[in-house]
Amino acid sequence: MVGGGIGVTPFASILKDIVHLWEEYRCLNCAHIRHPQSFRIQKMYFHWVTRGQESLGWFQDTMNQIADMDKDNVIECHQYLSTVNTTDKTLPQLKMIQAVVHDATGRDVVSGLINAKQMTHFGRPNWDAVFHNLTRKHRGEEVGVFFCGPHALDKVLLDMCRKYSSDPETGGVYFDYHSEKFA
Repeated sequence: MVGGGIGVTPFASILKDIVHLWEEYRCLNCAHIRHPQSFRIQKMYFHWVTRGQESLGWFQDTMNQIADMDKDNVIECHQYLSTVNTTDKTLPQLKMIQAVVHDATGRDVVSGLINAKQMTHFGRPNWDAVFHNLTRKHRGEEVGVFFCGPHALDKVLLDMCRKYSSDPETGGVYFDYHSEKFA
C-alpha cells in the first residue's frame, strides 16, 4: 500500500480495521494474535510519503498499536518526509540524532512512533530499490500494489510495476497495480 499525502486516508482506515481485528483475536494471557482464517495477509508493506512532519502524527496511535501488536512482522511500515533535502549537508547529523534518540528511548523523534520498524526516511522513496527488494523477497508470487495519492506518484508506481513485473511461474514477480485517483 502506498499513500501519497492525504491519499493515506483510505489506508489509515484499513490499518485501523486490522488493529481492531487483531484486538478481537488476541490471546488475553499471552497477547499472541490468533489470526482468523479470513485474514490471509502474508505480508503487507505500507509506504506513506508526506511533505509535513506534523502529518506523521495524524494516526500515530494506530501505527504504534500495529508496532506493538505485530509480533509476527506481518506489516512493514515506511514513512517518508519528502521535503527533507537529501543533499543537505546536515542530513547525516539529523539521521544520527534520530538513531541515538531511538536507541535510547525507542521513539522516532521525527514521527513520534515507538518501534525500530517505523523509523522515518528522509526524502522521497527510491522506488527502484523498493521494487528490487520486493522482487528478491517474493519470487514466484503475485504482489498487489495499492495506491492513493497525487497523479505524478501514480505514474511512477505504475511504471515501476511494469518495469519489475515478470512471470511468477518462472521465478519472477507480478505486480498487480490498483490506484485511486483524486484531484
